[in-house]
Amino acid sequence: MPHIHIEEFKEIEFPSSYDGVSFNFIADNVGHKEEKLISVTVDEDTFFLLVKDEEGKKLLKSD
Repeated sequence: MPHIHIEEFKEIEFPSSYDGVSFNFIADNVGHKEEKLISVTVDEDTFFLLVKDEEGKKLLKSD
């Protein structure tokens, strides 16, 4: 699973799209308060991005 460490995560309004990528919705993970899932669609593929806040750092993961 690829992942990227980012310094800042700016939330956007959902739904939203940019350059052929649709950001459908964001959901909080009730079991892990430090995690959020973003539903993304590119072309015909829909998947989730995981945003995790660990020790003041942001981690972005995808499948």
